[in-house]
Formats: sequence, C-alpha cells, structure tokens
Amino acid sequence: MSAATVDRYLKAERERLRLKGISTTKPGVLLRNSIKIRKAGDEIPAEPGFFEVDTVAHCGPTVKGEFARTLTLTDVVTGWVELEAMRNNVHKHIRAALGAAMDSIPY
Repeated sequence: MSAATVDRYLKAERERLRLKGISTTKPGVLLRNSIKIRKAGDEIPAEPGFFEVDTVAHCGPTVKGEFARTLTLTDVVTGWVELEAMRNNVHKHIRAALGAAMDSIPY
C-alpha cells in the first residue's frame, strides 16, 4: 500500500483527532479597553523587571471537568519565564501563584 493510499484511508480519523482551536479566554469590551496592547514598534523597558502575565489552560481537546492551569510570567527584556501551577482561575489561586512566582524570580 502506498503512502498516498494510507493517507487517504486515514483522512477521516486524522480529522476526528485534530485539535479544534479551544480557547478559555472570553473577550469582552471592558477587558479589551482596560489592557494596553503593545505593538512591534512600541518602546520596551530598558531594564529587567517588566513582566507580561497570562494563564494557560492545560485542558486537551475539551474544557469540561477539572484540569491544570499555569500562571506564566515572561520578562520582556531578558526573556526569563517563570511558571506556577494552579488548580483553576479563582482569585485566591492566582494571587498565591503570583506571590510564589515573584518570590522565586532571581532579581
């Protein structure tokens, strides 16, 4: 059997297993208007200590049920990345993860 024939037979199964662009971020006007988006031409700080922060959901192909999340802090100048695991996006878990991440940053 040729590779092209195998691909043809497996096409439906590969489509079924393909990830479908799941996102746990819900856009909103208030959020969109309150966060400044930096663009490529914007000036970046000259010294370390300015972080971009985001949460990442490790949910696989579905957002149903319990799954882990990671609070990700990235220093814009040095590229240093600090990760902290969280149970979910409840305020107390985010604050605890942020505190732990800030305590472990070396500068």
